[in-house]
Amino acid sequence: ATNEDSTGYGGQLSLTTRDGIPVLATIEPFDVKAFSAKTGGDITDDGEANITDRGVCYSTVHTNPTMQDECISAGSGTGSFEITLSHLESITKYHLRAYAQNEISTGYGSSQSFRTNAAPVEDIDGNAYPIVEIGDQIWMAENLRTTRYQNGQTISTGLNNTDWENSTSGAYAVYPHENISGLYSEAELIGAYGKLYNWHSVNDNRGLCPSGWRIPSNDDWTQLVNFVVSQGYPNTNVRDGAANALKSRRQDDSPLGVPWATSEHPRWNFSVRYGIDVFSFSGLPGGYRTHQWSFGDLGSHGSWWSSSESSTANAWRWRMSNDSGNVGRIELNKRFGLSVRCLRD
Repeated sequence: ATNEDSTGYGGQLSLTTRDGIPVLATIEPFDVKAFSAKTGGDITDDGEANITDRGVCYSTVHTNPTMQDECISAGSGTGSFEITLSHLESITKYHLRAYAQNEISTGYGSSQSFRTNAAPVEDIDGNAYPIVEIGDQIWMAENLRTTRYQNGQTISTGLNNTDWENSTSGAYAVYPHENISGLYSEAELIGAYGKLYNWHSVNDNRGLCPSGWRIPSNDDWTQLVNFVVSQGYPNTNVRDGAANALKSRRQDDSPLGVPWATSEHPRWNFSVRYGIDVFSFSGLPGGYRTHQWSFGDLGSHGSWWSSSESSTANAWRWRMSNDSGNVGRIELNKRFGLSVRCLRD
């Protein structure tokens, strides 16, 4: 979700110390979903009295919520704490502040704002995907994982190297988890990064995306990037480039700090071109399978098919990498296996 309160690095601001009033920061909301979000606070000064209660107050009406609004307690004591706001309304703007009470007074952190996502969409297998509104478009916020087309028929998989290389019909592959440190099963890899589909499955008239959704065309991807650029994130190789605004914040040793700095999957490999995920697109590096069967670049390279052909043999794909701030487009052999994001009709 976009943090609409300009908080600077790390999303935290502290109040000025005042005698008797606790001093604390509000943690920028994260892991925002349709009906929940995580946040918290960090109490740096107890106001010279024991902290008897701490937590977060939130409201859809008041920009600086107080104890008179909805509040969730996170116990007592100083230091940092995390809470989950649940039972929220989808597609709704919320304001929140961390609070801390001592025996003298109540202190508040700075106000933060976020907007919950739309309710998730399910594919024919029952996999649920968070969705996000960006400009005039609504996108899936995770990579596709389905094993079946819309009509219920199974998509071919498990192809050996020769069959994959020669395939002219729809198929998907799963990146070998044994090649990736920290992933211990095929199911774990799929949950983190999704599956890799060839373009023939993307173009199949049985429908790869859920009903009411489709594979984005070149024009759709261009519209997405143009909107991101219009919001101040140029499609160039700079730290705040369009790709970084669309990448997940999860990165090995991200300078954004906890919880975004993580070696656990899913995440990007380390780079100074780290994701800031301004629009909650949460682009992740699922790697690829080449038309000549080999797998590569999970962790450093995210590529997504468009529905647009460039020639009889090739189609257009859109790409982000861990070391670049721009979203690129290039034509690839249709037998490549790439990630898929669906767009609502």
